[in-house]
Amino acid sequence: RERRPSVLQGDLERVEIGSEQSASVVHVYRAPGTETATDVPLAILFDGGTLLDIDIAATFDNLVHEQVIEPLVAVLVESIRGSARRGPTRVESLTAPGMFESFVIEELVPALVARLPITDDPSRSAVVGQSLGGLAALWLAHRHPRRFGCAVAQSSSLWWPGGEGQLSGDDVLAAYAGSVPPVRL
Repeated sequence: RERRPSVLQGDLERVEIGSEQSASVVHVYRAPGTETATDVPLAILFDGGTLLDIDIAATFDNLVHEQVIEPLVAVLVESIRGSARRGPTRVESLTAPGMFESFVIEELVPALVARLPITDDPSRSAVVGQSLGGLAALWLAHRHPRRFGCAVAQSSSLWWPGGEGQLSGDDVLAAYAGSVPPVRL
């Protein structure tokens, strides 16, 4: 997790997607070695602001340097359509499938594909989250297995009751019940 002077650092760029009033903010990390690569693995991580606070880029740099993971593009989603890191708007954005699903699938991924050589291989594309972000990650992977072949869902809020158009833990569990998921969890 600690920065190491001998380890090459990747690039981290803040990007706004959408209109100024309701822009989504993401931070795009590109590992060393991705500048001229093609078919680069992709990871989209919810609650990116919190991950930036702990300098997750240093962890990515170290893992790539040690060849634990291959060089990747990691997208840290700080906000979705103007939502804040914490509070009701974060809850709203991560429990409203119409909001986070359309943002990721219709806005974010096309923007990434247009400017970066990311893979279209679902086995090398992951969506990641914890708590409500984990709930959203599980939902996205289930609904879009041709884009995301892997979901990392740490301490997912499967207890979340949902209601009034919100995704619930029961919705996610029902989606996966009785079948082998088409994604690696």
